[in-house]
Amino acid sequence: MRTAACTALAIALVASSGAGASECECKHLPLLQIELRNALQLQAEFKEAQADLRQYTPDTSQAAYKQFTERKAGRKLENDGSKVRAFDYVPYGTLALHRIDTGTPEELCRLTDSAEAELKQIERTAECAGIARAIRTHEETHGNLCRAIGYRAHLSMHGSDSAAGEANAYGAQAAVIRAEIAKIVEGLKPRIEMSAAIRAQPPANAMVTALAADMSAELAMSPTQSNAAGQVRFDGAGRQTLRMTADGACRVTAGSPATVALQATMETDGLEARVSPRTTGALPGIGMRCQLPGAGAGQGMSMPAPPINATPDTAVLLLRDGAEKVVDIADTPGGRAAAQRGVRLTGQWTVRLRMACPVP
Repeated sequence: MRTAACTALAIALVASSGAGASECECKHLPLLQIELRNALQLQAEFKEAQADLRQYTPDTSQAAYKQFTERKAGRKLENDGSKVRAFDYVPYGTLALHRIDTGTPEELCRLTDSAEAELKQIERTAECAGIARAIRTHEETHGNLCRAIGYRAHLSMHGSDSAAGEANAYGAQAAVIRAEIAKIVEGLKPRIEMSAAIRAQPPANAMVTALAADMSAELAMSPTQSNAAGQVRFDGAGRQTLRMTADGACRVTAGSPATVALQATMETDGLEARVSPRTTGALPGIGMRCQLPGAGAGQGMSMPAPPINATPDTAVLLLRDGAEKVVDIADTPGGRAAAQRGVRLTGQWTVRLRMACPVP
């Protein structure tokens, strides 16, 4: 009777802590992100394997599945130097085949005593409790499937279905890790820093050859939405400071420095932060005083700034303190809108994420 269908692989990086695992903290964030990338990598590998395994007959598919888990799965995993532990889901039914028709799914699908003891040892030596919960969730996903379809059906699964069950288990594992990362990031009260040096060159103009603006902003981000998959959205508001100068026969006499209201959202999946800023306040008018060659000084005049949003559409950053993204102004909504009016915008935005761990 085939038993390979009952073998399911869970892989995790487990650094021995010498004591029971404590709750995950900011210092564990890099390790949690490695765990998340590994879980997602394995989920993708097992999903991809399903089509190939489906080509085998029921009798040969489990041998092919076993060969895949032993020779191909997990070859691209990251390791930070911690001990890599692999755990197999071994249900009690493998020791009680004589009860396959009389035992209950609850009885036959639970882990064997030795497998449960091994899993508890892995949990105790995990670097933090969130990793232990992720591993336990992975195994519970296998157990839940076994109980849902019955031990005999689980034992006789096609290799492709075994791969699907493994992909689902890694998906559940990833969701727990994401939730741990989200909890840590929420407590760090992340901030978004933005800065830019922008130069606007209008069509041929005898008085103003270019306007230059230095911009800076900082936004404190607060969590506003989250879901069961551990994805979190943060919202923030702040003020953008603009300092403007003019090249040519004019100099800026009013409207600089100025502040403009700015808002941003940050969505994270535990690995990346998608930052989407937008200007919400009115851009200021600019007062200038001009002097043409051979003539006296002109009167002060107001030049309303066009309603150009020169902030980036979305900047995708790694979810770590100090991560930054440089965006070409020409690729922003404002840069594209200005180009349609014959105004050339040049320069760069720098978007930076701050979420430093607290000092002990």
